[in-house]
Amino acid sequence: MAKFIKGLDLCEGFFNECAKPIIDKYFHDLQYSAGLIGYGSDVLGYDDEVSRDHMWGPRFYMFLNEKDIDKKDEIFNRFAEELPYEYMGYSVNFTEPDPNDCGVQHPQFINSGKVNPLIFIQTFNEFLIDEIGTADLDNISPLDWLAFSEHRLLSLVSGKLFVDKLSIREQTAKIEYYPDDVKLYLIASQWELISSEQAFVKRCDDCGDEIGSQIICARIAERLMRLCFFTKANMLHIANGLEQLSTSWILMKV
Repeated sequence: MAKFIKGLDLCEGFFNECAKPIIDKYFHDLQYSAGLIGYGSDVLGYDDEVSRDHMWGPRFYMFLNEKDIDKKDEIFNRFAEELPYEYMGYSVNFTEPDPNDCGVQHPQFINSGKVNPLIFIQTFNEFLIDEIGTADLDNISPLDWLAFSEHRLLSLVSGKLFVDKLSIREQTAKIEYYPDDVKLYLIASQWELISSEQAFVKRCDDCGDEIGSQIICARIAERLMRLCFFTKANMLHIANGLEQLSTSWILMKV
C-alpha cells in the first residue's frame, strides 16, 4: 500500500501534473473550473488510511459552461487514453459504479488498456442540483435553507478549486453561511429543545433511571455544542450552559 497522503494534496498534484497538461494540449481555449469539493472526508481534510477503500484517490470535479458541455465525452476519453495507470502509488483506474451500493467505485489497478478515472465532468448548475436540489443561489427561501443538509452546504464551500476560470467560488460564497433570520431561528430552536429537557436530567435520576439521565445529559451537551457552530457571539451563553449542566450532574450525585 502506498504511503498515505492527504486526499486533497493527492488530488491537487494529480490534477496539476497529470490532467491539466492533457487539457492544455487538447483543449487549450477551454473555460473551466476544476477541483475537489462536494462529497468525501478528503474535502474536509478528515480523511485517513481507512478512507482509501472507496471513492478516494486521484480524483476531481471538472465544471464546464453550458456551451461546452457537449465536449464532456471527448474530454473524458482523452483522460482515459492518456492518464497514467498510477499516481504516487495510487490507482488512477476505478471500477464502474456499483448499482447495488449507491454507485460506489473502488480503485482497481490495471496495466493495460484505458483507465476509468474518478473524474466527474458536468456544469456547475447540474452539480448544485445534485447536491442541494437547486442551482438558483440568488433566490433561496428560508424554508429552503432549513431543508438543506448542513453537511452538503459545508462540503460545497470547503475543499479547493485548482483552476477557477468560471468563478465558482463567487457563487459558493452566497451559501457560506446562513442568512441572519435563518441563523436566529436555528439558534432559538436549539435553546427551545434544551429548555424542554433540562429538568429531566435530575428527574430521571430521582426515578432510578440513571441511563436515561445520562442520555438526556449527553443530548443537551450535543445541542449546546451545535450552538457553537452557529455564532461565536453566543459562546459565553453556551459555556454557561455547559457549566450549569456539569454542576447539575455533580449535585445530582452528591
